[in-house]
Amino acid sequence: ADEVAPHLDILERQELIFSLHGGDEYRFKHALVQDAVYNSLLTPNREALHERAAEVIERRREDRLMEVADILAYHYSHTRRTEKAIRYLALAGEKSLGVYSLDEAKQRFDQALALIDEAPDSVDDTFLADLLLNIARVNYYRTNLKDSISLADRYLARVESFGDKRRTSRLLFELGFAKLLAGRTREGKPMLERALAIGEEIDDAEAIGYACMGLMWNYIFWEPGTEERRTIFQQLGERAYAAAKQTGDNWLTTKTLGALSNEAALWGRPDRVRQFDQQLLELSERTNDPRVRSETLFRIAFSRAGSGDYEEAVQLADESLRISLCPMDRLFARHAKGLSLAAMGRAEDGYDV
Repeated sequence: ADEVAPHLDILERQELIFSLHGGDEYRFKHALVQDAVYNSLLTPNREALHERAAEVIERRREDRLMEVADILAYHYSHTRRTEKAIRYLALAGEKSLGVYSLDEAKQRFDQALALIDEAPDSVDDTFLADLLLNIARVNYYRTNLKDSISLADRYLARVESFGDKRRTSRLLFELGFAKLLAGRTREGKPMLERALAIGEEIDDAEAIGYACMGLMWNYIFWEPGTEERRTIFQQLGERAYAAAKQTGDNWLTTKTLGALSNEAALWGRPDRVRQFDQQLLELSERTNDPRVRSETLFRIAFSRAGSGDYEEAVQLADESLRISLCPMDRLFARHAKGLSLAAMGRAEDGYDV
């Protein structure tokens, strides 16, 4: 610090930098000056400064790395410390995902994956599996199923060779579910069945729950409406709901109850529909989770539309749209609203939505 202070004084007198709030933090006065100085550095010097800056920040914030993950990702991305750059890009992506900044999360995760593709030995399979799980979830929230399907095609062989069977099962679910939603059930269903088999092999409630939930939606959308199918669906539903309760996974619980409500509506059981809708409402109130709340609202909007309460369905869909945090939820909320408007006789409005 004794050596730095005189230099800072000179730069400040030349009006190139200024002290922030009169403290010991400084900013360049003009971005163009900063760019000019930065670009004048020789590459080795620039890399060394980025690495030194990153190491100091890392050391000073070692108990709060999530807070500075984006800064560390920036600095390490300008060095040859690829493994560090990947780690902090992934951490910065998780930070963005946690607040549903989905485009930013997607950008960070994609940057990390691109570096892994360039240097495959820079991370282990566990890290790659967790990164792929996060990417798949972001793709789902953004309704970007094509990217998840591409991930499945690129990494499935490596995924299935992982030693960690729990992560293998979860990845098979995410990638298989994306194929299922995209209508590629002949590819998606076997992946979900493999996910379930692995979950059963290791007796992992989360893996079993997710695989059963995915297969429930397969039987709703793509299987013939027979009594045999109904029996299989009910068995899957019981297992998925038990796993959701055991793990306390709000998203799994919501998707499972939504599937049960949907199935009850298809079989003409309004009493069961109301029962599942009430459970969804109680879950959303208990957790105060906006994603659970938005999905609950649009699912109940579908139920109300199915029973002829179209005005209430539109109100519920509008409320879901107001609080929705991701494009996938907004897509379904608009679907429920458009369906209800059309059924009310407002065909043009419904068609536009």
